[in-house]
Amino acid sequence: MTDTKNEFKGVGQITLNKKKYTYHLNNNALRLMCKALGKSITEIALIMQNDPLEAVPQFIYSGIVNHQARKGEKFEMDFDQFAAFFGDVWDNEDQMAQVNDVISNAWSLNDPDESEQKAAVGSVKP
Repeated sequence: MTDTKNEFKGVGQITLNKKKYTYHLNNNALRLMCKALGKSITEIALIMQNDPLEAVPQFIYSGIVNHQARKGEKFEMDFDQFAAFFGDVWDNEDQMAQVNDVISNAWSLNDPDESEQKAAVGSVKP
């Protein structure tokens, strides 16, 4: 019998303002992103495809909030400040490659036929 549990997850780290943050991409991170943007999961998939400059930082931010919550902590940085620091991640080829890999892997675990979203995330170059 096939295991039907959702395997959507990925874990990575980024450095912002000389501090390392772990992000945990799973269903809860996706839920947090949907809630923050006021969008459905279907709309989020379109945003990932059509507007990765908005979607990628929001998804990683949601992943950090999720990771902190899993530890019983609160991520104190608001999204606008995070996005300002995330500009440095866009400029760092190694960090951006790792972010792209984690998002692509997490997304493909959710639905292996989501090649358009994987291509959109992978097409974002630092």
